[in-house]
Amino acid sequence: MQGLRIDPDAEVLRLQDILLNGLEERLIGVQIKSIQLKDACHVIVIRVPQSLNGPHRVKTNQHFFLREGPRKRQMNIPEVRNDFIKLHSNANRLKDFRIERISRILAGETPVPLFEGAIAVLHFLPFNAVNTDTTLFTTGNHRNLPVLSASYPSFHRLNIDGIFSARNVTENGCGAYTQLYRNGYIEAVRVFTTLLPERNFYNIASRAYEEEIIEFYQKLLPEFETMGASPPVVFFLSILKAKSATLGINLSERVYLDGDQGFFDRNTILIPDLLISDFTHPAEQVLKPAFDLVWNAAGITHSWNFDKNGNWKARPN
Repeated sequence: MQGLRIDPDAEVLRLQDILLNGLEERLIGVQIKSIQLKDACHVIVIRVPQSLNGPHRVKTNQHFFLREGPRKRQMNIPEVRNDFIKLHSNANRLKDFRIERISRILAGETPVPLFEGAIAVLHFLPFNAVNTDTTLFTTGNHRNLPVLSASYPSFHRLNIDGIFSARNVTENGCGAYTQLYRNGYIEAVRVFTTLLPERNFYNIASRAYEEEIIEFYQKLLPEFETMGASPPVVFFLSILKAKSATLGINLSERVYLDGDQGFFDRNTILIPDLLISDFTHPAEQVLKPAFDLVWNAAGITHSWNFDKNGNWKARPN
């Protein structure tokens, strides 16, 4: 008996529609792909990451389900309640990690001393690292982690936290470093040391620093794959000592601003968490919401490095 033939592309769309419209909350980061085999046969491969916002209810019957090995069953009330408590706990663990690291950086507790200046801090926290104390990478592998504003790191080594890379390490300090923690968390720090004559502020070049973050994220993607970190990933962007800095905008553009725009009204800028649910989307589009909020913090409606349609554009620093 000949097997039933289906359109693989239509089947992928059908499954995507079920995920989009059939579950509450939405299941983020699922990847569905059709792979062609011999004789025009196809298999549908579905990759389901650990959920960041479970438990998930099936809309057609309002039930919650749990998988146990090869079978599934309906969850009971205590299990649903415990899952919601676990969800809240996981979200708090990510935020607590960020706050602890910000506090330690401000206190000077960094892998190497930092130069004086305004500081950008990036945290990429894979959610599949939240509930594990195991190592997601081989500590014996001295990989050259990407470092913000550096084509290649000039220094790298193992440390008690994991793997560490840096640039411009001198006896007086360091300008940027990246720390890969043993559970897969990634912290990247970059110091802005250039002082502008205007009001004696450190310059956060409004285009160059966004380009640096975009390039850094692109270089991280192979690292995520190497250590087995899958979406979703929570991204935090923070600006420290912000009142000593200005968002660098060239003079020809400053005519459109008032005297306070481009300057920050508080010393610590904590951009809300950004959920990265898919590694295939363009980096600039993934990161744009965080960039816009930095410009908001400087009194400007959105990042000027994107056009009115939200596409990245090259503009003078």
